[in-house]
Amino acid sequence: MHLARIVTLFFLVLSSTPPTPGTSKGYFQIPARVQTAFLIKLLSMNQDLEGRITIAVLKDRSIAETLKTLTGRPINSKATLGNVELWNEIEQNRPHVLFIASETDLEEALRFTREKKILSVTGLAHLAQKGVTLGIVGHEGKPKVLLNRNSSEKEGIRWNQAIFKMTEAVGS
Repeated sequence: MHLARIVTLFFLVLSSTPPTPGTSKGYFQIPARVQTAFLIKLLSMNQDLEGRITIAVLKDRSIAETLKTLTGRPINSKATLGNVELWNEIEQNRPHVLFIASETDLEEALRFTREKKILSVTGLAHLAQKGVTLGIVGHEGKPKVLLNRNSSEKEGIRWNQAIFKMTEAVGS
């Protein structure tokens, strides 16, 4: 499904989706299909991704299943989505991306992503504010991408400069 269709679907769902508890400053969680479409687009701006990319999803079956439908999809000219793993706890495998779905294991997850130089992503604004590099959320009726630059540096992510124009800076 093309990104334009997904964004249209998002607006239709938005009118019937109440904000998710635990969000901050009017941010809300958006549907998995919209989060994953934005994630694939944002990954194309990571200058270091090459080959078959592995994404580990920590405790979110919906995100993992939606990402699995995109396996084989090109991310950029040098990378494709290769494997999606659903994790119930931090494992020793080294994925390219760790999607963090709850605050339960946040401290351990961030320590892992920083030590292993793995991009951290979430669908919850308050987790981006607490140290996850990318937050893919809703705000004022549309998708919004939050970028924690401090965390991005700690994870060693090299971005295409265009990402700074399309994201909102959060965190310290």
